Amino acid sequence: MQDHTSLQRALRILQRMSTHDRVTIEELYQLFDGEVTKRSLQRLMKSIEGANIPLTVEVGAHGEHHWSLHRNFDFIPIVLEPDELLAAILLGQFRELFAGTRIGESLERVYDRLEQIAPVDSVEMIDAFLNLRDGFAFHEPGKVDLRPAGPALLELFRALLLQRVCNVTYNGKQYPIHPYSLLLHRGAIYAVVFQPRHKNWIYLSLTKVAQLEVTNDVFERDQSFSLSEFLKSNFGLWRAEPELIEMKFSRTIRTSIEGRLWHSSQKILETVDGDIVLSMNVGVTEELIAWILRWGTYVQVLGPESLRKTLKERLHEMLSRYN
Repeated sequence: MQDHTSLQRALRILQRMSTHDRVTIEELYQLFDGEVTKRSLQRLMKSIEGANIPLTVEVGAHGEHHWSLHRNFDFIPIVLEPDELLAAILLGQFRELFAGTRIGESLERVYDRLEQIAPVDSVEMIDAFLNLRDGFAFHEPGKVDLRPAGPALLELFRALLLQRVCNVTYNGKQYPIHPYSLLLHRGAIYAVVFQPRHKNWIYLSLTKVAQLEVTNDVFERDQSFSLSEFLKSNFGLWRAEPELIEMKFSRTIRTSIEGRLWHSSQKILETVDGDIVLSMNVGVTEELIAWILRWGTYVQVLGPESLRKTLKERLHEMLSRYN
């Protein structure tokens, strides 16, 4: 185990030197939070020099050594810390979501490399998590088939990073867009884009993008845009003027309501009979109406009256289909 620890320390030093020149023992001492003695670090540096790693050594003031790694030496394995490894493993469960797409293939390549750069004594744990499909799963009936969205997703992501104007063909229409954000919502991927012709913001479902052309034209990103602010009053994706919505849920299903963040503005109060009242400031959209109806007789909308009226009309319409 001591050899493994020394090897991991050496790799971490090389990783540091791949991004920093003129590294000193004092700098490495700080890198390891003072947990490795300076004498041990000096021995490690001599071992690295003796392993034919191409280093340049300069002697500075007071005989202090400065080590630099030759820039053409770029194969530096990265050792992951346990918390970083766990985060990567959990993220890896998205492989199922993107299976069969170019994104999924990229994730597979990433995790092939992960098995090579993880700490030596964690290999069995990695195999258990990454290869055990029953460990984690996405159970989502009716989930979106993302395979058609793969090419558009990669191109749009590139355009987003480079702030490139795109020409998109969507629902039979073609128009220019400025891509700002990507949004994963209920298993589907949407792009939040600005339409310069109409000066408005819209969502594009990537599975419905028929064609996407990334141009060489650069757009100036609106620095005031905030995705969190853009979604602030939304219960789902679609936007409407926010208003106070109050709903009483039966104590029978209160555990399905409590402990979840339905919206950032939500408040939950308990009634004397054990029911709960959920209130939140959101826009009334078809998404909200569908969500309320899913709870059946276990929910009663207390306000606003306009929403109660809409629900009554919707329920009468539903009932008429079965008469």
